[in-house]
Amino acid sequence: MAANVEQKKQTVLIVDDQPDNLALIGSLLKDIYKTKVALNGEKALQIAISNEPPDLILLDVMMPGIDGYEVCRRLKENKATNDIPVIFLTAKSEVEDEQMGLELGAADYIAKPISPPIVLARVKNHLMLQSAREYLKEKNRFLENTFSRYVSSKVIEQLKGTPIDEFLKMDKREVSILFVDMRGFTALGSRLTPEEVQETVNSFLDNMVKCVEEMEGMVDKFLGDGLMAIFGAPLHNETHAWQALSAAASMQKVHKDWMESRQAANKTVGAIGIGVATGEVVVGNVGTSNRMEYTALGHLVNLASRLCSNAAGGEILTIKESLEQMKHHASALQVQDEFLTATFISKGLTTFKNISEPLEIFSVSAC
Repeated sequence: MAANVEQKKQTVLIVDDQPDNLALIGSLLKDIYKTKVALNGEKALQIAISNEPPDLILLDVMMPGIDGYEVCRRLKENKATNDIPVIFLTAKSEVEDEQMGLELGAADYIAKPISPPIVLARVKNHLMLQSAREYLKEKNRFLENTFSRYVSSKVIEQLKGTPIDEFLKMDKREVSILFVDMRGFTALGSRLTPEEVQETVNSFLDNMVKCVEEMEGMVDKFLGDGLMAIFGAPLHNETHAWQALSAAASMQKVHKDWMESRQAANKTVGAIGIGVATGEVVVGNVGTSNRMEYTALGHLVNLASRLCSNAAGGEILTIKESLEQMKHHASALQVQDEFLTATFISKGLTTFKNISEPLEIFSVSAC
């Protein structure tokens, strides 16, 4: 257990050409941090670029050979070490000396003779700041490497300002789910070469993804010649129903134009059916220790999928909750949206597999 605690300690490198100073500062820090020492600048640079670099460097300025200013300059020029905070320890107290150190990239400046409480406080503060910076870097890398598969760059930037645990934990939330699927593609695919199948599907999905991203939705997963999208997660968005149905209308328009261009090139493709459902789901990460996926769980997902399956080519099917919220959102936002003049045709009560009660569904036709 003690070994594990030791491994978790942050490491401070103390650089000074006076052994007495190394011993004094080391004794101040040893109970809180792991310490390494260097009697000259050359050794300090070697330790900094080693497999176990320090988390912070306390650096004397006046040393024989490479002085502290030169050590700091080299550290900041090296991509592998430029993020390590450097605190100068020096008897040089002129304003110009302090200015020079800070201009070289030092995080702080402590005058000798040192005050132990000041040293401890400065080291603690700068290590806390460094930990915060590392957290943000890791978070941003995670968002860019993982969520970039799901959402637009605009949403990624918004997520960077949100604590990770806020949108990664399993959370019950009201969202709108959209499913879209190309009709007749299975039969069509059997007549195409693998290269033609790939080109057709990729071109189709590229259009669908753009429609989702334009309305700040998240592509949850690709489903062969279709996809599932979530509006209202991972970012909370109260206008998710309007966004989802607007994305659906854009999909139908864009796909109609795409079909015409394909047909002009003697490339036959089918129309698309879309299902949109609004309600409560559980959202968050599911999977295994080495493969996680952010998704929505609940009967609403199944309902949106069934609506998509029941939709005819060129049709959008949805439920009363989605329509009511969409109209409220469009009115509240004061948007000149095509849904303000859309036609909503009730198709009556419909029974779906694994849905307990019949639901009234609507066919949406945007003008």
